[in-house]
Amino acid sequence: FEYEVDDVNVRERIDILSDRMIRSFKTDATKAPVWFAFDPKSPPASQPSVPIVRGDSTLSFYQFTAKQARAFTITTPLVAAPAATTTTPTVVKAGTPPQGVGVLKVGSRNRYAWVKDGLVNGATWATDRDYTFTNVPTMLRQATYIKTAMEDKNSNGDSFLSFEITRPVTVYVGYDPRVRQLPGWLSGWQDTRQKLPTSANGLTLKLYAKQFNAGSVTLGGNRAPGVGAMYTVVVRPQ
Repeated sequence: FEYEVDDVNVRERIDILSDRMIRSFKTDATKAPVWFAFDPKSPPASQPSVPIVRGDSTLSFYQFTAKQARAFTITTPLVAAPAATTTTPTVVKAGTPPQGVGVLKVGSRNRYAWVKDGLVNGATWATDRDYTFTNVPTMLRQATYIKTAMEDKNSNGDSFLSFEITRPVTVYVGYDPRVRQLPGWLSGWQDTRQKLPTSANGLTLKLYAKQFNAGSVTLGGNRAPGVGAMYTVVVRPQ
């Protein structure tokens, strides 16, 4: 299997005889550490050296030292897939969160990711589409944001996406302006009168803001009358 995730080319193959999964990673990025998250039941093999950075009962994060070739091969034991479930579990998304915020928890199996200081013109909106932000407002340039998944545009409920913060922040939600009635969880959020233009057929998101003290931040699902695109989330320290 071969695929690309955030400019990292990944090749996977299964060694049936040794019952192991072999993954090769390659990226053009230079002079930066690379992190990977593994199920604690299938940690990486002894090579290359991969010191653990952080982890919990769900995921273990490992840091790879940057190499000139920017290529790594990792071997892990195969782990049986979990039994099918009729409900959508909360999934802890892989990735090392930026300082001051915690690992994302999302009620979806689609991939979400923190992008530290990455909100600039041309930044990618979603993990499953090529849409970009085309004219980021000055107040949000180089802010940290979350790449959401467009496939979750019909998500619902008052608790869909959450993360912990260790200091006061202002959270911005870029929401589809075609909405006819905002979802209940956005009530009480301030309409900033600011807009976030995108390359998605000229769609320009409206920005809503709310201040949070240290603790938990919880956002609801995206579904609302008239909405056809998943929201984006931006976090700035106060």
